[in-house]
Amino acid sequence: MDVMLFGTSRLLYLCAERIRQFYGQNKRIVILDTDFSRANSKYATLFPVFTGARGELMDRLIRVDKATMVLSINNRYIIPRRVIDNPNLTLVNLHHALLPRHPGRNAEAWTIFEGDEYGGITWHYIDAGIDTGRI
Repeated sequence: MDVMLFGTSRLLYLCAERIRQFYGQNKRIVILDTDFSRANSKYATLFPVFTGARGELMDRLIRVDKATMVLSINNRYIIPRRVIDNPNLTLVNLHHALLPRHPGRNAEAWTIFEGDEYGGITWHYIDAGIDTGRI
């Protein structure tokens, strides 16, 4: 199974490096960077990196034709149904709060605002809802 990481930030690339360490150099890892910056340019030599407008990146996901795990990390886009329906993709999102308590944007702020005793992150499968997939 190939791995694609979709989103942006140093964390995205650190996750890609960790996957490579775990699975070895033969694991195909592709980055779809939604906001590629000079700070992340050093990683372009380590992994195939694709950047572009939202539509271009979604089209790339729609065209995936073999089993691929897609990790959404610091991704600001909602994944459209036509991507979710690609049977070759297993889509998993990193959410910056504990679900199901704080879905959606600014989840860290809601954790503080609501006075939660503790916080965390959640990895969950992506479905047609917003942060509603199986944890």
